[in-house]
Amino acid sequence: MFTRIACWFACAALSAHANVIVNDSFDDAAIGTNTHGLGTGFNSRVDSTGAAVTEAGGSVVLDSPTNGGRRAQISSKESANTTTTSGARFLFEDVNFAVSADDSGDGTTHRTYVGVRSSSTLSNNSISAPGEGFFLEFGFGGLSGNPAGTSTFFYNSASNVKTTLATWSFDTLSILDSGVVNAELDVEIRVSGTQWAVKVLGDTRNGGSAIDFSGTHAASSITPAITTGFAYAGNQSESPNLALSLGRVEIANVVFEFVHPGFGVSRADLDHVKARINVEPWKTGYQDMLNTGKADLSYVMRGPFVQVGRRINNGEWESDMEAVHCLARRWYYTGDAAYAQKARDILIAWATTHTNFAQDQAYLSMGYEGMHVFEGAEILRGTWSGWTQSDTDTLKTYFENVWWNSPEMAMPGPQRAANQGMSQYLAALGVAIFNDDEVKFAQCLHTFLTDATALLPSSLPNGQIGDSGRDSHDQGQLMLMVIAAESFWKQGVD
Repeated sequence: MFTRIACWFACAALSAHANVIVNDSFDDAAIGTNTHGLGTGFNSRVDSTGAAVTEAGGSVVLDSPTNGGRRAQISSKESANTTTTSGARFLFEDVNFAVSADDSGDGTTHRTYVGVRSSSTLSNNSISAPGEGFFLEFGFGGLSGNPAGTSTFFYNSASNVKTTLATWSFDTLSILDSGVVNAELDVEIRVSGTQWAVKVLGDTRNGGSAIDFSGTHAASSITPAITTGFAYAGNQSESPNLALSLGRVEIANVVFEFVHPGFGVSRADLDHVKARINVEPWKTGYQDMLNTGKADLSYVMRGPFVQVGRRINNGEWESDMEAVHCLARRWYYTGDAAYAQKARDILIAWATTHTNFAQDQAYLSMGYEGMHVFEGAEILRGTWSGWTQSDTDTLKTYFENVWWNSPEMAMPGPQRAANQGMSQYLAALGVAIFNDDEVKFAQCLHTFLTDATALLPSSLPNGQIGDSGRDSHDQGQLMLMVIAAESFWKQGVD
């Protein structure tokens, strides 16, 4: 059985948990109810006399006896969201195959499969034309069109056009007429707004290889429109006539949890410095911070203002944001909550007053001061007990409306060149992390890996970057790139 949640989309390492919607162990003797688990049971349909869907003894059996005209199908009544970055997970456990008690069919109709379907409605034709979804067909090609003996994971469009995503032959399982050899399987299917994955336990392929495939929709040349997914199983078989059984089905939305503090620094980083605050070189660095006066309780806030730009209230805004950062650091190193309170008051005052960035290259201020804004906010949110959910909500609204929606931001791209683009980018990444926004985070990760104007592809193996050779601007671009990379690392992305 599947007992862990693996982070499986592009960033691959954020902490994750599953919000389980359906957990049906088929243990109440009625397919249409689920009295002992989550969810309200499954819809079912049988066509032609003899076909049956039977729930008993902790499993459900879909029996297709006699000939290919006998069809049995089930579909969950509840669905999961397949549009998010983290996506939805569908587990089909204890999947077994047996020859039907009436194995008299001698035709070639084979459609035995499980999957994720966009609709819970079942019809006579839905087993042959299931509509949009992702499906695993076992051992035959009756639906996918691949050769007998081949198992296929495929995407089926709304117009029933099939795209093969993965194929293999099981090392043990065989359900051909020459001899049925069962292998109890656990199947995991995941679908998100950008990716798909399928994993099978209980058997191997190609002489011992794991059955574990994944890919992006774009690389697979598919454009799914499916927004909600229902768990589905169908069986229509002959030569041999099969009985397909399932022991448990689980449906869950997968939710990824951001780490706070997790922009620029982590709690472990802060602890590392705190333990060495009287040791060089940390001692001098800490004293330099104190010498700015921006870590003092006597610091006088110079704002807030409604508008900030490179030439509009910029000095006041920069000073206050640097104070937020210094005060938050001093709070953590000293344990004196008065510094945290002071930092919080400055930050919230700006968040409830500042409404826009002027379109005068303000993106430079957003990036170069964003490292102070977001690091300071993350330290307060993640380490100080006086920080409230209301404070978090206030900043999330501020970062969404004033920062992310600013024309200066330009996300998900294209970015401006070199240090200017990195400034835009770092501000965007700060918003994504503080706002716990998986979609924005995925956009930021994609941009970091692909944008050649300012981000990783603008660097060369010899260390040169876009602004190299241009006075000290290259140091600014490099600094922002390092902070971005560190922030991904804090969130579990290597």
